[in-house]
This record gives sequence, structure tokens and C-alpha cells, in this order.
Amino acid sequence: MARHRKVDRALLSQNDPLDSADQELIISSLAAQNDSNFQFYRRVLLLAIVVEILPLAHAARVTFTQKGVYSPSAIMMVILSCVFSVASMWPVWRDWRRKALDYTNMALVAGLWTILYRSGLCWQDVFALVPAANLGAVVLLRRWHISTNKSVHDLRDLTYKFKSV
Repeated sequence: MARHRKVDRALLSQNDPLDSADQELIISSLAAQNDSNFQFYRRVLLLAIVVEILPLAHAARVTFTQKGVYSPSAIMMVILSCVFSVASMWPVWRDWRRKALDYTNMALVAGLWTILYRSGLCWQDVFALVPAANLGAVVLLRRWHISTNKSVHDLRDLTYKFKSV
């Protein structure tokens, strides 16, 4: 905290006003950087989810056949959960459609865990946890982007008289 105060005092002692063009340039660069970071992490997350679909379906099939239980609905729920996670990250969807996909995905994960419980299998198997983790990652990434956009938008409403940290 003391270090921040020293930096504040050093900047404020210069008494150099930040003109509005500099302010707007900083804010627009923050917004552009936020959007580019979101696009990059969205692509990485989409690639990770698409790559894990087949290994998850295979792990679910192997786990169910080892226990002597055949449940194609559970395998289909794993695949659909991954597909819905990818679809909710697609940039063309409107907000209410994304939320509907997220709620449907939550219902699929809950249904998968119910099937596992009734089959006598553990819900902590990797093919049951990964769809829930995918859903959480998608929601948290989108929430991070929206909250950062809101913060950048709030910066546009502020007026600066002096340089600050």
C-alpha cells in the first residue's frame, strides 16, 4: 500500500494534466485488449472442448462396460454437454439463447450424475466432471469479459484532471 502511495505522490507532483485524447486512447486500447484477449481465450477453450469430446465418450463407454451397465443415454449426455458448451461460446448467439444453452447444459450434467448414481457409479469419474468443468469455464470466461467491458465502459464516464496509477 505504501508503494502505491509513493507512486501516486510522484505522479501527482508532476501536475501534468492528462488530456482527453490520451484518456480516450488509453480507454480504447483497454477495450481492444479486452476483446482480443476474450477472442483468444474463447478459441483456446473451444479447441480444448472439441478435442476432448471423443476421449470423454470413450471413457464413458469403457467405464460403463467395465461395471456391466450399458447406458447410451449417459454417453449421449456427455457428448451433448460438450456440444452445448461449444455452441454457447459461439459469437452469433444472443444473450438469452446463451443462457438457455447453459441451463440446458446444467440439466444434462445433472441428468448424467443421476444416471451415474442409479448405476452405482461414482460421479467423480473424469467423464462426469469434465462437462461440469467445461460449463463452468464457459460461464466464467463470458462473465470475465462482460465485467471487464463494464469496467472499461465506466472509465469512459470518468474525467481525469491529473495522471494517476
